[in-house]
Amino acid sequence: MANVQLAKAVNIREYLGGSQLRALDKMAYSGCFDSQTLDDIVAAVLSRRCSGKALVYYAASLYLQLGEADKARDLLRGTGRASREMKWFSMLMLYCRGTGLACPRLSRGGSQCLDYLQEKYSGSVGVSQTLPDTALLSRLADLVNVKSGFSVIGNAPAADVDDRISLREDHLSICFNNYHLNARIEGDADVHVVTPSWRSAQQVPGRHLIITGNSIFYRRSKVWRRFEDRPSYVGIHTVPRNLWCSLVEQLGASPSAGLLLLSCLEKYIDVTGKDGLVAGFSERVPTQNHSYDREPISPAHNWPAEVKLRQTLLQRIEKNTRSLHVSH
Repeated sequence: MANVQLAKAVNIREYLGGSQLRALDKMAYSGCFDSQTLDDIVAAVLSRRCSGKALVYYAASLYLQLGEADKARDLLRGTGRASREMKWFSMLMLYCRGTGLACPRLSRGGSQCLDYLQEKYSGSVGVSQTLPDTALLSRLADLVNVKSGFSVIGNAPAADVDDRISLREDHLSICFNNYHLNARIEGDADVHVVTPSWRSAQQVPGRHLIITGNSIFYRRSKVWRRFEDRPSYVGIHTVPRNLWCSLVEQLGASPSAGLLLLSCLEKYIDVTGKDGLVAGFSERVPTQNHSYDREPISPAHNWPAEVKLRQTLLQRIEKNTRSLHVSH
């Protein structure tokens, strides 16, 4: 893939220039990497004798995301006693727990968070590897199958949206971020979608939690520590890495949560014979971030390109459904 080759060339130059951890984090964020890319980066880093444990842990964690557990294990065996730096990599700690490799000592609260994540995260790893891409798609397909339809409800500014939405029991309802603060949405979602930066102190209603981006649990992050209160989600999920990477390349920016879930439905989920509702999205480039806040529009997304791509996605989804109602 051309994107992987480009990522490889850019990132290896950055490693040799001395910004190894930042370069690896950029690559992990984009999701645009493969096993060969990691092989080349690891070889470049080790040959320069700059292989701090943080870099080794990061590379091992990304190998796990690709299903390359043998390569992760070989890297970890040479690191000796586990350092505190591993606490940034939740899936790596779960893998080490399951295989008897060295793992750092955790507080009681930290152990509870990790136990919870192992139980709830559909892409969790242990002795047997489960790829998070496959796990989420399988779960979403199952959820759609038992319902008569689906509803995807965004949080576009109130000035851009006319209708009030009551979430239907017979639909799989998907809502975003702090949707419970959106006065136009009535009811609790089946699926609650958030970005990795979400910091809500209270659990937002939703049986399933989806965290966008290339899986935060395989990247260098302590988001996993936010589950100390063990919220009552049935499952926690992340989006397919290849889908995230494809949209980043197509848009030249990270996709919004709404566009990401519409892309996931269009590309992977069979909605044949289902009724669909898509509402709460602006027909034009918005001027405000969400209907429930006064924040300016997020500069992280390419909104003109998103509006155009969303129309294309909706046309494709409509061809497969029994009916699709789009409400602006």
